[in-house]
Amino acid sequence: IPIVTKEDLGYIITIKVTLTMPILIFSKTNFEFEPTIAGQTRIQTLQIQNQNEIPCEFKIENPKLTNIFVANPMNVILPPSSFINVDISFSPIAAKEYNVQFPVKIKHNLNDFNISVKGRGIKMKLSFEPNSIQFPPIEEFSKPSRLSVDLINNENYPIDVFSPQFDFELLLSSLKSLSEQDQVCDK
Repeated sequence: IPIVTKEDLGYIITIKVTLTMPILIFSKTNFEFEPTIAGQTRIQTLQIQNQNEIPCEFKIENPKLTNIFVANPMNVILPPSSFINVDISFSPIAAKEYNVQFPVKIKHNLNDFNISVKGRGIKMKLSFEPNSIQFPPIEEFSKPSRLSVDLINNENYPIDVFSPQFDFELLLSSLKSLSEQDQVCDK
């Protein structure tokens, strides 16, 4: 930069600048979730570090399956020499494989960054053996008719099974709650 003073003296100033693009360090870029029951949620954590000497702004963009995989927080200004934990949650709605990428846009950085996430949704499956039964005709004052059915859990996950028609305690508690609701409504 040339500078001329009143006395016709001239100076040339040379400015040297080293520009570097801001960069973030990701604890990992590939996430694989365990098989997850449809309707439940699993969460894994991604740690993002800013080792730059200046704040770094970034945005995690929504993938195409925004309600299946969610990153939180998504817009961050990370101070120098700091880190943030980002929760990535997986909430399947069907028994199928899910696979998406979260694009990460770092302000003033032209490179593309992606976080890959995979997960498999499963549904609970029960079966009955035999799958259908037929009771014989019952005559008046005869002994009750009984047949056995096996309930089989086809998954590796425990399943709670109940039938309000045959669980006397459950029936009583639901009747009590209905009675209490009626009393509140009457007031």
